[in-house]
Amino acid sequence: MARAERVKAWIKDFTAEGGKPRARLVVETDGAAAEYTIRLDKDNAVVLYFSTANREDAEWKAALLRAVGVRAEVKKIYHKSLSRDEWYTAVYTNALAADTVHEEVRKAAAEFLRLCREAGVLSADTYRRMAGKFERGLPEWGEVRFSVLLAKNGAVNAWCQPRNPESFRKAVEFLRGLGMRDTCEGEWCFVHFTAKEPRGGEKGFVRITVDGLKYIGWLASRGDKKAQWLRDMLLKEAEVKGEEVRRQLERRFSEWEQWGSVKPPFEKEVEVDGRRMGVRVEEVEAWREKGEKKEHLVVKIKAVVAEDGRGAAVEKKARFFKTNRGEVRGYVFIHASAEGGREADYQRTAAVLKALGVESWSRKPKQIQLTGGALAAFMRLEPVCAALGVCRKNRLTEVRRTRSEVETRVG
Repeated sequence: MARAERVKAWIKDFTAEGGKPRARLVVETDGAAAEYTIRLDKDNAVVLYFSTANREDAEWKAALLRAVGVRAEVKKIYHKSLSRDEWYTAVYTNALAADTVHEEVRKAAAEFLRLCREAGVLSADTYRRMAGKFERGLPEWGEVRFSVLLAKNGAVNAWCQPRNPESFRKAVEFLRGLGMRDTCEGEWCFVHFTAKEPRGGEKGFVRITVDGLKYIGWLASRGDKKAQWLRDMLLKEAEVKGEEVRRQLERRFSEWEQWGSVKPPFEKEVEVDGRRMGVRVEEVEAWREKGEKKEHLVVKIKAVVAEDGRGAAVEKKARFFKTNRGEVRGYVFIHASAEGGREADYQRTAAVLKALGVESWSRKPKQIQLTGGALAAFMRLEPVCAALGVCRKNRLTEVRRTRSEVETRVG
């Protein structure tokens, strides 16, 4: 059945008897009409449902729903009490409120919610929130869907609550297919999502962490089509919730876009205490180093710092660690034995840090102390990003692209 041109929909025979609101939803398309049960289920879920022993009738009713934009599939179940097979379709809140669903059908669902509110089975806040979904229309996700919400502390959250193990598995496999991790070991690892499988009739969940949102933004900026789709769909979800929610989500997506984008060697001119210096960063290496108490991220930098036509080689190690509160701290030693003494070593080290994008630090007698801001600047360096396992997917994509280019040239 093709997409319907003329659509009407309305609610009839509403009742809230027994505290279980239900009614009949009539959908008429281009002269054809069908009735469906619509009810308010547990957790205030709106369910559009029908069942029949006649498969042909079930397929026709599902086709009519698809003609008005509802994702409807016919499934079979064995009815024990009647000793026969039955064919049914069940459509839940978000699928019924999708922006692909015809406005007349969404309006009828919103009318059902209004009647539920008048019957006293929905609070005013719940009614406004749910009716808003049907009035605005939700982005159509398909098999995997995530919601977006701004927490009281201003953090943006993205999650889904699968109703069955199959939906849970699809969500988890989709994220893992992007290279996202739900487990990892060590202090310097990024968990991109957490998950709990639905069991015993209870909903499960799949929640994308802040690092996961950043990773999606990073991967999307590298041209990954699935990541771009997920980013865009999450932004649509956020827009439904309000401008501030979308703004916070966009900020998360943009934080990792530059990570791994810089590869030495490169040159930059900087100013340290009023003195102009030229810095050429020759090489950067990075690795994780397990100690007795802490796991350090070590970044080794080789550079040449030039001033007034004279250049001096600089080789430094910046060591980062996490405190018990999870805050990032780091340090770089400055040496009295260096050429020109400790002050000269400090000036050259400061120049290298500035060339790497570090904007602030604390100077101590024998070291420069760094914060998480310095690590954020270092993460633009591909070796640092790779050492923390963030750039793995990008490197694999580059390898495949390089192989493809070589094969094309050879062919």
